[in-house]
Amino acid sequence: MSRNTILLVLKDKSETDSLSGGLKAAGFEIQSAADGAEALEKAIVEGPSLIISDTELPSLDGERLFRIVRGNLSTSRIPFIIVTDKVLELKGFMSGLDIFLTRPFDPEEVLLIASRALMRKESPAAEGKVINGDLMHMPLADILQFLNMNRKEGELRVSSKDLSATVYIKNGEVYNATLESIEREKALFRLLEWRSGYFEFTPALVTSPKKIRPGTSHLIMEGVRQMDEMRRRRAEFPDKKSLLKAKAAATSLPKGLQPLVYEIIQNVRTHPRVEDLVDRCTHPDYEVYAMLMSMISRSIIEVEKAPLPLYHGLLGEDDGINLMERLRERFAWGLQQEASRIMLLSETSRLVDSFVAACASIPAFARRHMAFFSEASIGEEFGEVASLRLDGGVDLVVFSVPAVRNMGPLIASFSLNAAGMILLYGGPDSREVLKTREGLMERKRLPSVHVVAGEAAKWTPEEMKKAAGLKADEPVFPLLPGGKTDAAGVFKALFSSILREAP
Repeated sequence: MSRNTILLVLKDKSETDSLSGGLKAAGFEIQSAADGAEALEKAIVEGPSLIISDTELPSLDGERLFRIVRGNLSTSRIPFIIVTDKVLELKGFMSGLDIFLTRPFDPEEVLLIASRALMRKESPAAEGKVINGDLMHMPLADILQFLNMNRKEGELRVSSKDLSATVYIKNGEVYNATLESIEREKALFRLLEWRSGYFEFTPALVTSPKKIRPGTSHLIMEGVRQMDEMRRRRAEFPDKKSLLKAKAAATSLPKGLQPLVYEIIQNVRTHPRVEDLVDRCTHPDYEVYAMLMSMISRSIIEVEKAPLPLYHGLLGEDDGINLMERLRERFAWGLQQEASRIMLLSETSRLVDSFVAACASIPAFARRHMAFFSEASIGEEFGEVASLRLDGGVDLVVFSVPAVRNMGPLIASFSLNAAGMILLYGGPDSREVLKTREGLMERKRLPSVHVVAGEAAKWTPEEMKKAAGLKADEPVFPLLPGGKTDAAGVFKALFSSILREAP
C-alpha cells in the first residue's frame, strides 16, 4: 500500500461509503474490509498507513483487531482512529498516535483527523529524535542510564535474533518492560543479559501504568547483581531440563510465606520441567532459582531422576535421518534454515495447555511461548508453544493455531513449513477444528493425529472416530482428565504418518 492508504472497517455500510467518498476526494487511497478477520489480514499483509475501525465488527471485534495489530512488531506503529459509541480503555492505546472518534461524527472532521494522524506518523522528528544503535556498542544498561539522565519519554524497542522486547520509559524512569509473554523486572533483567542485537528509542507519550516501582538506577544495579549471582551459583542450580515434583500441597503450607513459594507450588504440577517453571513464574529468573534451592533443601520440592538421553524412543537414529530427509524434500529451504512446524489445532487454550503439559515427560520436549502477537488477543493461543529436538538433527516447533471462524487465511500463512497436524477436540462436536483442518488441507496434504478430551475421551478409538467423522486409519488418542495422554504415542503416530507419505 502507498503511504496515504487508509483501511476502513466499519459496521455501517452507509458510513463506509460516506467516508470513502470524502477521503478519496482528498487524495487518499481507500481499502475496505467487511469484518475484523479480513481487516486483520489486510493490515498484516499490506500494511496501511492508517486504520479507521469500528469497535463492533463481525468475526473479530474492533478491540481485538486493535490489540493484535498493535502487538505485532511489523504493524505496531500503524495509527488507529477508533469509531465507537463511547470511549473505551484499550491496552496499547497511544494518545499521541491513536484517536477515539465517538458517534455521531462529521465526515469533514474525520478527514481533518486522518490528515493530522498521518502527518504525525510521517514526521516523528516533530515528537523528538529517534535514537538507535547496536547493543554490542552500547549495552542496555548504558542506554537506560542515558535516557534516565536526559529524562526521556517513549518506547525503547530491543531485538536480538528472533526475539523482540519493549521498555516503556517516562521522565527517564522505567515504567514497564515486555518480552514475549513476560513483563516487569523479569523481562528487563533478561534483556540486561543480551550482548548482541539492535535497539531503537522512539519518543512518544507513555500512557501505560507504572508496573516497575524501583527507580532506574536501583533497577539496573539489582539486575546486574542478580546476573552476577546467577553466574556464580549456576552450577548448584538444578539443570533446566530436570523435572520437579512437589512433595507438599499449597493448602498444606503455612500462611505468611513469600508469595513466590505459593507461585512455585501452584505451577510445578502443570509445568514440572525447570525451564518451563522458571518461565511461568512472574518473579525474575534468579529469584525463582534461588527459591527452588531453598524449597528443595526443605523437602518441599524434589528433583526427579535425570532426564533420559537424546535417544528416547520416538525415533531411532535411522528414522530420524529419514524424517529429516523427507522434510527437506518437502521444503525447499531445508531444516538448516528454519525448523519445521507441527500445527496444534484447538478451540480452547485450556486444551493446548493440558496437552503440552502432558508432553513434559518427553525428553528434548521444551515448553516455550513465542506468540506472533504480544497478546493472544484473538481469544486463544496463537504462536510457538513448544519445541522438540529428535535424533538425526531434526528440530520441530509445535505451533498452536486457534480454530476460530473466518481465521483461515491468516492461519494458512503460518502453515507454509508445516510437517503435520495434531488436532485437539473438546468433544465430538468440535466442528471448527475439522473446518480449520479442511481449509489447510485444501492447500497441501498434512498427516494428522487426533486427540479427544472430555467425556468422549472415555470412548473406544472406533467410537471417537465415528463421532468425529474420521477415517478408520486415522490415529486417535484420548486426553483424560488431569491432562493424561500417551504423548509419546501421539508423536510416534504422527512421525510414522510422515514417513509413510510418498516423497
